[in-house]
Amino acid sequence: MAPPPGIKSTFLIPTDLLDDIASRFLLDAPESELGNPISLCFLTELAYWFYLDEYAEEDDSLNNLKFDPFAQQLLNRVGFKPQTGTIEDMLQGFRDFKHRVPTYGGLLLNEDLSQVLLVQGFWHRASWGFPKGKINVDEEPHKCAIREVLEETGYDISPLIDPNVYLETSIGEQFVRLYIIPGVSTATEFVPRTKGEIKQLKWFPISQLPSHKNDRNFNKVNGSTNMFYMVMPFVKPLREWLASRHRSAVIGSNSAAGREGRRRHRSSSSTTEHHQSYSQTRHSHSPATTSDASKRPQPTSDTLRKQQGTAFSTYIQEEAASFERLRINTDSSPRRRETSSKAKSRKSLFGEHQEENQKFTFKSRGKGRTNKTNRENQPANNGSSGQATTWETKPHFRSYSWQSFHINKKEVMDAVESVWSNVTFAL
Repeated sequence: MAPPPGIKSTFLIPTDLLDDIASRFLLDAPESELGNPISLCFLTELAYWFYLDEYAEEDDSLNNLKFDPFAQQLLNRVGFKPQTGTIEDMLQGFRDFKHRVPTYGGLLLNEDLSQVLLVQGFWHRASWGFPKGKINVDEEPHKCAIREVLEETGYDISPLIDPNVYLETSIGEQFVRLYIIPGVSTATEFVPRTKGEIKQLKWFPISQLPSHKNDRNFNKVNGSTNMFYMVMPFVKPLREWLASRHRSAVIGSNSAAGREGRRRHRSSSSTTEHHQSYSQTRHSHSPATTSDASKRPQPTSDTLRKQQGTAFSTYIQEEAASFERLRINTDSSPRRRETSSKAKSRKSLFGEHQEENQKFTFKSRGKGRTNKTNRENQPANNGSSGQATTWETKPHFRSYSWQSFHINKKEVMDAVESVWSNVTFAL
């Protein structure tokens, strides 16, 4: 049997197979779809995939025809004639239309977001791309992506997809949107549900994918950049999205650490309240609410004076004890004992004589060389005291160590009591 006119292929599909396919997809179709060339081509495309999956896959004698020869044989079998032009012109218009149909798919990333899943088809010169497909009529975009990824990989992304997280661009006249799906395990076994469409699936490091045709950083061990022409438009935006996600994670962790630090600061500051208990006693000029004043009895002047004296005395005693501990620790140091053994007797402001601490003379302050010269050049004192004249130019100037003074607690407390005894509190 001679091939129908317009068919360049010499292989003819058996007529019984064409009749079976036509009865499944074309003969019972609504007139509205058969009268629309684009809808008719979509029905023919469904019939073509059925032929590849059910007949050509099972019978090696059947040739794996491309779509155009198959469509021509099927439409000629049912006696279809386009209103204008030929069947070849109608198929060319269908290809142009498909290039303008929006496609939706998924960017499947592994758990550490370093690799992305790519698929390779049998057609289009064995190029790599993302699992995606064309949207159907009245289909939501993210549901189209779920359907296409499930068909091409066998993996259901519906639990992981976020309809608001995606990358999109236009390749030629076709709009492409890919939803970002992070957290897919590399150990997942992908089994495509469509036959004769997906050749293989493979994980690729994102850092090794080409971002443009002349990318010098691309490792050509996986082929030339031409094999990734459907991938290159998304490589740079995907890297920017990953960098933004990483920055957001770092800022979030720093903010959490700052909040935790402020909480620790607030809790630690509350521990200092007991050191200021003396300032919490209510004074006569301190504000008070009406409810507090009505609940508590009014204290007398003696009671207020006693409270203030007790609080202030406690503070004085704490300061005196701290000063005494510091003096004892300093006196017991080895350097202090060594210096004390070389002390000289000098006239004191509080007594007849007091030991002078050499540590607090100008010699020990970095001017010893100059002072030594001055002392050697000064003549000896011939007075009745019999003591050598020191380097001081003013005899009344003396240098004393604060460690030589002692606080008489009883005198301090008596002084505090005398001060508070003259204070009058207004009630």
